[in-house]
Amino acid sequence: MKLGSGKGVAVAKASELVISVENLKRRCKPSSLPESVMIGETEEQLFTPLAQSRALSAIDFGLNVQGKGYNIFVMGPGGAGKTSTVLKLLKEKAADLARPQDILFVYNFKDPDCPRPILVPNGMASMIETEIEHAIRGLAKSIFRTLFDEAFTEKASKLSERAEEKAVDVFSRMEEIANKHGLGLEREGEQFLVVPLIDGEPIEPDVFEELSLEQQETLQEQISAFQNEAAPLIKAQREQERERQESLTRLERWAIQGLVDTVFEALKTTLQETGEEILSYIDGMHEYLMNDYRELLLDDNEESAENGEEAPLPLPYRVNILKEFKEDGVPVIVEKEPTAEHLFGYLEYQEEYGSTGMGGLGTDHMLVRAGSLHRANGGFLILQASDLIRRPHVWDSLKQALRHKEIRIHDATSSPEKPRIRGMIRPLETPLRLKIVLVGSAESYYMLMHEDEDFSRVFKVKAEFETWLSRTTAHESAYCHFLQRLCEEENLLKVSKEGLAALVEESSREAGSQNKLSTSIVSGIDLLTEADYWARKEGHDFIELADVQKALSFRDYRHESLEQTVLESIEKGFMMIDTDGDVVGQLNGLLVYIALDHQFGVPAKITARTYAGVRGVMNIDREAQLSGEIHDKGTMILVGLLGGICAQEHPLAFNASITFEQNYGEIEGDSASCAEFFALLSSLAEVPIHQGIAVTGSINQQGLVQPIGGVNEKIEGMFKICKKRGLTGRQGVIIPEPNVEHLMLRDEVIEAVEAGQFHIWAIKHVFEGIEILMNIEAGDRDDDGVWTEGSLFQLVQKRLDHFYQISKESRGAL
Repeated sequence: MKLGSGKGVAVAKASELVISVENLKRRCKPSSLPESVMIGETEEQLFTPLAQSRALSAIDFGLNVQGKGYNIFVMGPGGAGKTSTVLKLLKEKAADLARPQDILFVYNFKDPDCPRPILVPNGMASMIETEIEHAIRGLAKSIFRTLFDEAFTEKASKLSERAEEKAVDVFSRMEEIANKHGLGLEREGEQFLVVPLIDGEPIEPDVFEELSLEQQETLQEQISAFQNEAAPLIKAQREQERERQESLTRLERWAIQGLVDTVFEALKTTLQETGEEILSYIDGMHEYLMNDYRELLLDDNEESAENGEEAPLPLPYRVNILKEFKEDGVPVIVEKEPTAEHLFGYLEYQEEYGSTGMGGLGTDHMLVRAGSLHRANGGFLILQASDLIRRPHVWDSLKQALRHKEIRIHDATSSPEKPRIRGMIRPLETPLRLKIVLVGSAESYYMLMHEDEDFSRVFKVKAEFETWLSRTTAHESAYCHFLQRLCEEENLLKVSKEGLAALVEESSREAGSQNKLSTSIVSGIDLLTEADYWARKEGHDFIELADVQKALSFRDYRHESLEQTVLESIEKGFMMIDTDGDVVGQLNGLLVYIALDHQFGVPAKITARTYAGVRGVMNIDREAQLSGEIHDKGTMILVGLLGGICAQEHPLAFNASITFEQNYGEIEGDSASCAEFFALLSSLAEVPIHQGIAVTGSINQQGLVQPIGGVNEKIEGMFKICKKRGLTGRQGVIIPEPNVEHLMLRDEVIEAVEAGQFHIWAIKHVFEGIEILMNIEAGDRDDDGVWTEGSLFQLVQKRLDHFYQISKESRGAL
């Protein structure tokens, strides 16, 4: 055949286009499976390393390369075993690494509002806490004994006696001044109290309130006069008391200095190997204690708690062990709920009461709680990308932590559960050193790449899990070993070789190709679990072929509610689908409905009408805004194809309308363009199309038929309708020849084909489908441009020439 371009196209006969039964499904013969797959075999070949070698290499690279931002994003389809595989690899890697540092939070002696983290060698956190507590408790008892020792109390008493003599002298002189002004003076400890007198007797405050205004004013004048005259003495008394306290403090410090120095030097020696930060912290504690040693001087009642245990030390001497990793290797943490609190840690609050009795919430460094970043520090942290995308504020904080290599404790003080905060603290940042593995879909990866400029800076390694693996004998064997291993891990029955063969075939169907195996681990586990149920129900010792088939059929039954609704509407005639007879300008295309858990194919009536005019082909669905851009492109391509074939001597001049009948939703994709072209040719040539044959496939402007998706579902959808109405032996489906390798049809379709009740044809060029559909040859054009007599394109050309003449006459009449 020669097209308008002059290029020839070889067209096969309809009988040569029938797909053989052997090519409708690639069988896995149980006999081809190696003996090592037999029940009881312990040999194990890992399927995942074969299927995901590229991803595993990328992960290994990311784990070993040292550099800023070399965290890993593991992307791939759901069910591919990304998280479980990563977890296994990380645990293997973690076991060979040295334990990470422990993390402490301690009192900050330079800035008490900013507790400080300290990283110490692994295993030393508890030792540090114990040694400090032991040293301080012992020192507190020693200080107590020293300051209440008879020799020291004698010195302190002499100091107090000298101060008391001065105080008595001041009091006597102040009392004279008070009496002079008609007032009394009392002494309570180191305080002097002025007492109003009436008739030489002290009066109580309530009596003062009952006095006349004149009497109250007189007393106030007396008190003011006393204060003015006694002011120098009051100042002297306060200065004396200050000097007394300072002298006593100097004496106490002199008494305990050597003791304290000795204890802290010993403590530093004990903790010498814990690092400079701890030694610096001990120095700060040493200085602090010398200034505030009195808070350690608790009496016996205060020193013991109600339950008999020792009361906690004052906060400056207490150590908060935020993280202490005691297992071998480094931590591998999976954070399933990455809120800000769970990821970055948080501050706990507890009820506190001030001197006024008013309650409020308070916190301190002992109430700092670790997040998963702290727990994973020095090791590995696994996160799900979808969890972070739903929490943009957490995602931003995580990026900041990775950029600056530090963890900032989260404090949700704005929460309504914390209405009154008595004191705020701002813990200093903890140094961060770990690898984060983010697991997600390809969509989430490319969305972050496109919309977040920081993403590629902190996740520099992409590890992409494949959705399929080439189906070779070796890979089939590895897949079977993988399935048997799953049975052991999930406590399922072993699978017979016939059952394994069926599982291999189903894996190919899921992968959408005879030459591929699906890498979905979840699908394998689910199908095995369901087959195991039916095997046990039937009392089988192994999962047999019948059990796998039952699992598949019952899965379809559970999920096919929508499909049955659509098929019922076709069966009752609500959706008008013909599967027998011959009609001009009408045939069945094929659509795929995709639900969340089930997809299925159904026929859809496509019609074309042609008539005189110059507008060309009108896609009704496009005009009604019910078609997508790709579908519209397919319609434009078929116009180009028709023009290339039939408009070499004059332009096309006709009107045509094409539509999916009874379609009220959007149509997208170009897989119906081949069927639309046949409907258009049928209408132009007025040659009927057999309605029992459905068509799927897209075309290009050269007439080549291009592959489409969902080929198995489309064929099975047409078969179900024909089977319900009764198979005639003339029904079938035309598919693109490149789709043959994607065929993994259900057995009932194959059996019908084998019995000659249903047919499947594969075409490379659109011309090859004409004889199958219309029982007429497409035709060929000779050197003079004349089509073969009685061919379809002779009729099409004749009709187009007729429309062209009508358009010329119409223009002339105008």
